[in-house]
Amino acid sequence: MLKLLITTTFFIYFCKCGDAPPNIAFCSTTTTNIRNAPCGTVIDSASPGQCFRTLEGRQVCSLSGASYNFWELENSGSPGWIASEYLDPADGYDKAAGRVPGESIEPPAEFRGAFIATVSNIDWPSSCNPSGITEHQAQMTAYLDALQDANMNAILLQVRTSGDAFYNSLIEPWSRYLTCTQGSSPSPPWDPLEWIIGEAHSKGIEVHAWLNPYRANLSPSFSGLASNHPCLSNLASSCHIYDKYLWMDPGAPEVVDHLINVISDILQRYEVDGIHFDDYFYPYPSSEEFPDDSTYAQYGDGMARDDWRRDNVNKMVARVSQTVKALKPDAKFSISPFGIYRPGHPEGMPSPIVGFDPYSGIYADAKAWLLDGLVDFIAPQLYWGINPASQSYNLLFDWWTSSVANPLGIPVMGATGLYKVPDQGWPAEEIYMQVDVDYVYFGEKR
Repeated sequence: MLKLLITTTFFIYFCKCGDAPPNIAFCSTTTTNIRNAPCGTVIDSASPGQCFRTLEGRQVCSLSGASYNFWELENSGSPGWIASEYLDPADGYDKAAGRVPGESIEPPAEFRGAFIATVSNIDWPSSCNPSGITEHQAQMTAYLDALQDANMNAILLQVRTSGDAFYNSLIEPWSRYLTCTQGSSPSPPWDPLEWIIGEAHSKGIEVHAWLNPYRANLSPSFSGLASNHPCLSNLASSCHIYDKYLWMDPGAPEVVDHLINVISDILQRYEVDGIHFDDYFYPYPSSEEFPDDSTYAQYGDGMARDDWRRDNVNKMVARVSQTVKALKPDAKFSISPFGIYRPGHPEGMPSPIVGFDPYSGIYADAKAWLLDGLVDFIAPQLYWGINPASQSYNLLFDWWTSSVANPLGIPVMGATGLYKVPDQGWPAEEIYMQVDVDYVYFGEKR
């Protein structure tokens, strides 16, 4: 059974009354500064030169020669939820018509995504086979058909599990989870990523390429790696065995340079809709210290080691964000961090939240990524129930969407552990309630 993690939100920014992000404008018939208008203000009549109503409840406001385009999500005449999308006159905005010529009047689309893990053949393919094109394509087709039937519209497909590739990479070897032997090409030749993008797009499903930035092997050794694996070639001196895995050193600049080359290759050769990371950054801690003495001595620059490690990850995230925007501006860069952040710390989640702290454990400062606007959306892994309060989905989601953690209003998609229904006996109602939490925040109840 495919284990799906549901994320639900809108790509168009939304605002709840009293919690308006600073970069969203709202129309008002009584104020000349619409950027400071009350959140949720409903337009009942036009004000000359400022606001007017268009077809199907759409409102448009004029501001310094540009305009903002609105959909009202509640009945006219009562305070409600409003979404905004910037419109530029240079793009052909027609003030008289209240629309861009040729543009259809449609409400903002939801993002309903599912993770498809390839590592260890968790989801797809169910088993490796160097000549398995027929079975691999049939299995993926069945998944895509099921997702389409369930009204899902995006997949986050794991294309790099550990310095390998589920596509015809110019840089890294074919994945063993596809062909059974790392570096061995599928026979007959085919490119799974290219094929999946074509199939998914034909069904109205986006494909976001999911990569693991630092993991190099799912065993504590160099054995089984192809000769062109980075840990046996250009990054040989920057790979370390730690606990159960082999890792590329996040503190080595050549590791980040290599990652940027991998991502650039994907963006330039494939019609992906986004680049995605999960919660793996520095390895989850064991009883031993991660062996980065050499890189810390060379690049630490007087910083405390923990701060230096977080800075390494933050700089990598910033470079990836810049790369995505430079090479494919319409693509989204997103991360699914561990769902808890600094529990009990003044800068983190307040009591009663308890649990593992990724800030100090794996040096992942997800709050910094939100504050610096480095991601297009964030999907914290909230794989807990509504109760108990110590790790409550509701309380965790509220923190990620709060003005303290997320003052820029970056969309938050609560990653929901749907797999816990069959695997751990969760009632389906638990998933419904969690999705409702997302819908209430984004302004539309299920």
